[in-house]
Amino acid sequence: MKISISQFAAAALVVGSISVGSDARGAVSYTGSYNSMSTGSIDGQQGWSATNASVDQHVVNISAGHNVFQMSNAYGSGSFSDYPIGPGLDPAGEPATGASYNNFQMSLDFQSATGAAQAGLFIGVGPATTTNAAERQGTFFIYDNSGHGLNAIWQDFSGGAYQNHLVATDLSYTGAHSLTASITFVAGANNDVVNVSVDGSPVGTFTDYESSYGAAVPANTVLFKTFPGYDASSLGGNDATIIGNGLYFDNLSYSVSNVPEPASIVLWLTTAGCGAVGAFARRRKAVQRGC
Repeated sequence: MKISISQFAAAALVVGSISVGSDARGAVSYTGSYNSMSTGSIDGQQGWSATNASVDQHVVNISAGHNVFQMSNAYGSGSFSDYPIGPGLDPAGEPATGASYNNFQMSLDFQSATGAAQAGLFIGVGPATTTNAAERQGTFFIYDNSGHGLNAIWQDFSGGAYQNHLVATDLSYTGAHSLTASITFVAGANNDVVNVSVDGSPVGTFTDYESSYGAAVPANTVLFKTFPGYDASSLGGNDATIIGNGLYFDNLSYSVSNVPEPASIVLWLTTAGCGAVGAFARRRKAVQRGC
């Protein structure tokens, strides 16, 4: 069931906060609530930075006691260091980066700010690093599909080129939708694993920008961005006619953690044999029965 973004106000929202790991290495999760922010630019609020005044971005109020983050691609730039970027966590990355964690996960809700088609709409959001916002680890691009609805792609880099994976098509303009990306950084070249979900359902496994930016780029925040008339996807660009509109974003959260590398899972299954698989299947059935 799709939930209108205006209905989010009825839910209990967590005030924008950062959780710190018990070992005090640094923050391990961020949960944002725009309700606790003032309307206007997000720059300087709860650790956010957005220093380019030309970018059409604001915290806006859409109903009593309910703020969201609005952004459009009325302006575009090829330099992202001054675009909206969230507070940084303890980094996740490959062992060579010195990162304490190997997994970064982000999730957010979005919908059309107008509840209708917006020709030229094209906004990117994805994991990044606060040390250099120009270095990213893959990007969600959300755009208008010629008046039919909203499309979303996950962009990564493989085979010497940017690859655009269509993960959602013709999403309704009036409903809210969710995107989730979970990146597992794996030691070695060009082997990071990204699992993507749309509206709570897994839609595919991809990779990130490792083969373009290199394994030395960790992730510890989320970056919103637009483009000056073109992108590697040959979509989008800036469109001054949609200033003040674009997309509403809500319920942004991101976190770092340690998870088994995919190769480790395969090795465990190979070593443990069919007994482990059978035990897992039995446990899965038990959970489904509510045991």
